[in-house]
Amino acid sequence: MKDIFIENLPGLPDNVTSNEKGIFWLALLYGPDGRKSLDTLLPKPFLRKMLLRLPDLLKRDPKRVGYVIGLNLNGKVVQNLQDPKGDKYAEISSVIEHEGSLYLGSISENSIGLMVAPENI
Repeated sequence: MKDIFIENLPGLPDNVTSNEKGIFWLALLYGPDGRKSLDTLLPKPFLRKMLLRLPDLLKRDPKRVGYVIGLNLNGKVVQNLQDPKGDKYAEISSVIEHEGSLYLGSISENSIGLMVAPENI
């Protein structure tokens, strides 16, 4: 039996973590523009993996965005953190909350992003 936690995401999800206080942080690798082009690859995980391993020069460049959402235990979005221009931190692949901060990982940045975690609603 499968239960759907959340559907119709506004981007391509990569990793999900729990803050162990009732919030799941979901990293969205690409926003809506990138999702449209990659949705056709969802049932083909091997092709998705190969695409991500291609050199950057060969990849289609979806619009760079930074996108993280916080979900409560019912799958409701309670935090929506976006950098629509992707000029601060983009292509977020992971987010971990620790001691009041969010640590962000990315497939394209050469650093770890850090921001104060918003209060959970």
